[in-house]
Amino acid sequence: MRKLLTYLRPYTIVIVAALVMMFIELAIELAQPLIISIIIDEGIIAGDSDPVWRWGLLMIGLSFISLVAGVFNSFFAAHVSQSVGWQIRDDLFAKIQQFSFANLSVFSNASLTTRLTNDVTQIQNTLLMSMRIMARALALVIGGVVMAFVINWRIAIVLLVTVPILFVFLVWLFVRAGRLFRGVQKQLDVLNGIVHENLTAVRLVKAFVRRKFEGERFQRAAEQLRDRTTFAFRYVEVTMPVILLLMNIGIIGVLWLGNVNINTGNATTGEVVAIINYSTRTAMALGVFSMIIMNLSRAKASSDRIFEVLESKVDEFENDKRVDDKAIVGDIRMANVSFSYNSSPNQVLRNIDLSFEPKSSVAILGATGSGKTTLMQLIARLYEPDDGQIYIDQSSIDTYPLKNYREQIGYVPQAVTLLSGTIRDVVSFGHKHADDEQIAKALQAAQIYETVIGLPEGLDTLIGQRGVNLSGGQKQRLTIARALLRKPSILLLDDSTSALDATTEMNLLKAIEAYGCTTVIVTQKVSTTKAMDQVILLNNGEIESSGTHEDLLNRSAIYREIYESQHERGIPNEKSNESPILLRLEKVKSDARSKQASR
Repeated sequence: MRKLLTYLRPYTIVIVAALVMMFIELAIELAQPLIISIIIDEGIIAGDSDPVWRWGLLMIGLSFISLVAGVFNSFFAAHVSQSVGWQIRDDLFAKIQQFSFANLSVFSNASLTTRLTNDVTQIQNTLLMSMRIMARALALVIGGVVMAFVINWRIAIVLLVTVPILFVFLVWLFVRAGRLFRGVQKQLDVLNGIVHENLTAVRLVKAFVRRKFEGERFQRAAEQLRDRTTFAFRYVEVTMPVILLLMNIGIIGVLWLGNVNINTGNATTGEVVAIINYSTRTAMALGVFSMIIMNLSRAKASSDRIFEVLESKVDEFENDKRVDDKAIVGDIRMANVSFSYNSSPNQVLRNIDLSFEPKSSVAILGATGSGKTTLMQLIARLYEPDDGQIYIDQSSIDTYPLKNYREQIGYVPQAVTLLSGTIRDVVSFGHKHADDEQIAKALQAAQIYETVIGLPEGLDTLIGQRGVNLSGGQKQRLTIARALLRKPSILLLDDSTSALDATTEMNLLKAIEAYGCTTVIVTQKVSTTKAMDQVILLNNGEIESSGTHEDLLNRSAIYREIYESQHERGIPNEKSNESPILLRLEKVKSDARSKQASR
């Protein structure tokens, strides 16, 4: 919670103003029992109406001032809480955007969503309560006890016993409740994760008739959240009965001591009434502490979760020996590159050595899990290699400023991602200043221009979130157009033509040649590799073979069998649901295991 002070410092003046208004309101509230005691002793008991009118009108005037102070206090408190919440949310979002893929593997999407929304809102509500209720309640307890002693210490001494006991109890409860509400927030992450998965994969759930299963999974998570929340609330809500019990005992003690002191002449009726009034107000303020503890506990848990993200070290780094911003030609070389996710002992890529000439075209083939996507992400510098080095134009890749480097990269990931907006917004995502003519050229190269101009709204056609109103091939071509609009020096297509027919794909590849960029494409089609200058065949994280299409036909039995399989059966392979590459490489692995077992 102390870390929040950095966000509160810019609003010091407003916070002070809010607290001043609160203390004005509090001072008037603490003065009221004293005024009432004067009215009782000097007016009612003495039979004189003059003090009643005089002090009564003063109370009305003070109440109006208290009302105005309370309104201003609420205004200032709301301004601070909303402004701080906005700043935290903005910083949190900016931090998440800086995260590398390695960072994002630590925090789930659902967890980050909860921190950006629920956790920040919890901080806002607690800040508002702190300046409006929390500080006032604490000051009322202290002020009530002090005023009771000012009026008559012989009776108020009872409060010195009950209030400290309650204070220790509340501190212990706050520590305990903090742990409980951290568990509640974690369970909320789980529930949000299930919701996020089902909304994203709603078609898959329906296609596999898994609605009942997913419904039961959601129900279990919701029940666990309900049980944890209920237990935490019950734990906190026990404070109110305990507070009322002890304060009622204290009030009985005040009445008993008041009776004794009135009989001995050491107290007046008005003083006893005033001290009972202060005791009641103190009890009410302490009763509010149950709500305060609940909110503070949840705010502490939320604050810890928020700063866990804000203080995370971003894996991406800028090398101190950076070269100046410059245009990339497109020469790519990997020297003994190895990589594993999250420092796992199982390496996804091992000892990769390869070289791509500028403006050349390269195809990468391999079975699922062979490291194709990882290789592309290393070139895009979404990850850093564990060992070895990647060179771009003979300079180490980490000497390029990230912004400068990525602005010259066109990356089309395997999983199509389209943000909601118009087609113009989607295609110009990486080049916001592009005009319609430039967008049209990119759409033509991506073989989707005719489709777009055929729509009633053309470039202004709205696309749903993740492109839900587009076919798979249309989404792929839009993402390719988005990458081509940047006129990249290096174009990375990660299995981005899988939904295209052979003719459309060939036209696309010819159009890409006009851009004069180094093109690296992950594919499963031999018809695509024929048109490439170089072919890389990956197997279990290592290079099985490399060269031209003809080279691999001559020296790679695996590639030759893949070629023959696709040549005989057509593309795609209609007689098998499995990729020919996957079938062949799995057979090689099986044969190797059999030989090893026989030895």
